Amino acid sequence: MTTPRTPLHLDDEQLQSLAEGSLRGPAGLAAREHCDTCAECADSLETYRALCGRLDALTDPPAPAEFTSQLLELISAQDEQLAAQRHIYLAAIPALLVAALAVLGWSWSIAPGQRLNALVRDLALCRQLLAVAQPALETMRVPLAMGALLACAAVGVLLVRTLRAPVRTHSALVTR
Repeated sequence: MTTPRTPLHLDDEQLQSLAEGSLRGPAGLAAREHCDTCAECADSLETYRALCGRLDALTDPPAPAEFTSQLLELISAQDEQLAAQRHIYLAAIPALLVAALAVLGWSWSIAPGQRLNALVRDLALCRQLLAVAQPALETMRVPLAMGALLACAAVGVLLVRTLRAPVRTHSALVTR
């Protein structure tokens, strides 16, 4: 219901703000003075004031009688479902580890002598690489330890957040 107005009249936004009392200061004073002298703006202002009065007279519908208890039941059902999902995921970790060990054991059962020789060769290569890198690692020992500590702390925080179930009490939910 926006009507184009000439610059000599107030626009709908100004009239609405003036009607609900949110247009204050010099702009509000100027708008009130304009409505005192302009019949068209005064009529529009009265229309908006009547609308504001009717809207203010409206009341909120009453909440259903069992609204709070139904809401709490839905929240507890959702919490139980999340806890069940968390337990499924946590149960999957050992199952994956067992599966990985089974695959590893199966792969080692094929030509175990060759696998053992390859493992010894790889360990010897790692020992040689470690001997070459030892001076550099000794100079970086403190930064590496701090980095490892930060990584362990981050993993610990993530595990605690993942494993800790949120505790909600009935009184805490009702007061929100």
